[in-house]
Amino acid sequence: MFKHIFLTGFMGSGKTTIGKKIARRMKWSFYDCDQEIEKKTGCSIPEIFKYEGEQQFRIYEQGIIAELAERDQPAVIALGGGALLNERNLQTVKQHGRLIYLKTHPDQIWQRVRLNHNRPLLSGDRKFLSKEEFDQKIPSLMADREKGYLQADVVIDCGLEKADRIAEQIIDRLRLGDHKLQD
Repeated sequence: MFKHIFLTGFMGSGKTTIGKKIARRMKWSFYDCDQEIEKKTGCSIPEIFKYEGEQQFRIYEQGIIAELAERDQPAVIALGGGALLNERNLQTVKQHGRLIYLKTHPDQIWQRVRLNHNRPLLSGDRKFLSKEEFDQKIPSLMADREKGYLQADVVIDCGLEKADRIAEQIIDRLRLGDHKLQD
């Protein structure tokens, strides 16, 4: 039995959308780590990156993950796309719940995030990266993060599935596995 469901995957993979659907179906709480950092610091993620740097953001992220993991009530928790670069975060997640990797193709990610101005790792000198710049930057970012993502208990290839169907697949896979949900 486990307490929490943690969702990981690259930015734009649907962690927040799918996480909310799972939480609603399970009648659990939902937390998005980035949103929790913003609440705690009073700054947006782009502001933290700009004024305090990525290293400070990662410190905030580690604290939020530890805090959420320790909560007694079961929850669905959407991790930041780079959260598992930190080995301590991975250990915390594995100790307190089940990790689900939402595997998404770079072309799908491009379609979802290309005009989103709140993605500091994808911003160039302009408001957003061109497709060519994206194609140059994303493979190395994904490769750096893939090691952590592949530590997941369940890997879901998001493909062209709708968020509702992906949420159902995750719940079904966790119920049918040797890990039982704490309903």
